[in-house]
Amino acid sequence: MDNTLRNLIMKKILESDKMKICIISNLYNPYIIGGAEINAERLAKALSKENEILVITASPFNNLLSLVPEREIKEGIKIYRFYPLNLYSGYFTKRRKIFPIVKVIWHIIDLCNFHTFLVALYILKKEKPDIIHTNNLDGLSFSIFWTAKLLKIPLVHTLHDYHLLCPYANLLCPYTKFSICKNRLFPCKIFSFLKKKIVDSIPKVIIGPSKFIIDIHEKYGFFRRCIKKTIPYFVRFRVKQKESNKKDKNILNILYAGRLSKEKGVNILVEAFKELKEDFLRLHVVGDGNQKDSLEKLGRTNERIIFYGRVLPDEIEKFYHIADFLVCSSIWYENFPTVVLEAFSFGVPVIGAKIGGIPEQIIDGYNGFLFEYGDKEDLKEKIKIFIEDFKKGKRLLKTFSMNAYTSSKKYSEKSVIPDIVNIYQSLLEKKGINKK
Repeated sequence: MDNTLRNLIMKKILESDKMKICIISNLYNPYIIGGAEINAERLAKALSKENEILVITASPFNNLLSLVPEREIKEGIKIYRFYPLNLYSGYFTKRRKIFPIVKVIWHIIDLCNFHTFLVALYILKKEKPDIIHTNNLDGLSFSIFWTAKLLKIPLVHTLHDYHLLCPYANLLCPYTKFSICKNRLFPCKIFSFLKKKIVDSIPKVIIGPSKFIIDIHEKYGFFRRCIKKTIPYFVRFRVKQKESNKKDKNILNILYAGRLSKEKGVNILVEAFKELKEDFLRLHVVGDGNQKDSLEKLGRTNERIIFYGRVLPDEIEKFYHIADFLVCSSIWYENFPTVVLEAFSFGVPVIGAKIGGIPEQIIDGYNGFLFEYGDKEDLKEKIKIFIEDFKKGKRLLKTFSMNAYTSSKKYSEKSVIPDIVNIYQSLLEKKGINKK
């Protein structure tokens, strides 16, 4: 047997041991709004090192050909993009006033989008993946769950937000005056009931990055027949930057990074900061959103507040390098904010709101502080602790920085990915397929 034939046979044997995994996400790079699509891409890239990966995601509407899936290969990953046929796109069109009845029809179509069903059916029958791993599906359609059931492909679903419970996905909306929705309105209950009927019995495993997000879905009766696993997001593990590398040691730099929207509570941070009069303070606000103009107006008279607008994920690193600590000021049930994990990986402690999954990340008094969400005075008091420490030589900040960096180790790719792979393998073993 010549070497060429032997190598070809060995290649086929190795390929047969690989899992073929389909990652499905409503958005995927370069279309990024929040942490869900960032984490979907990280998952795809991490799994692609040992497995064959394909991605199904949405694309903007350009012409009628957009309704047909277009394939590209990027960094060894097959990516299928198409425009899901609906009344409008919530992600790819400019924000405009949409009548409530139109929104209702949009959500009904999104629940059982037959176009998405057919496109997904075509791709999955062609590619024949071993496992489907779904992420956020609003705007792409939950009819993908039916496709998986029809083709008898095991499905794992990761919860990134509360779209199964709330049309706004965050249990925070104008109808509750942007306070946490604890007694959902009747239309929201109907919306949630229909989604429960579609998805409840199809996923084999539900992954929640935080225990909190699993608990709240269980509270409303979701996933009673599914296996539930708490597996955190992961970030790239970095070599810790030395404190001596910080450019300006006479400035105490506070960082906010994320969407500039109501649920993020950035206005509380800006208002608290304005009441702190120390000249050596700087607040760096990185991000974009529908509150950008109002926040800039709120901080316009304060030269210590700097707004940078939207920054690409690859460019955010420079802000972590200058930050002494980060503030996560959310007023909604945050799942497991990636920004906290990223800050830790750079040795940046975090002051975070005591809400949602944030307390599962921050150990109060160890790698940061927790404050009562929405409480400007409490946030101010926590910042003052670091201000006083800064005046005395940053001893506490240095300790917290080391602790934050140590905390990040359990969120490395090597720590998290094996748990996800084990789930895939256990599902395949139940089907009588052994791929290790």
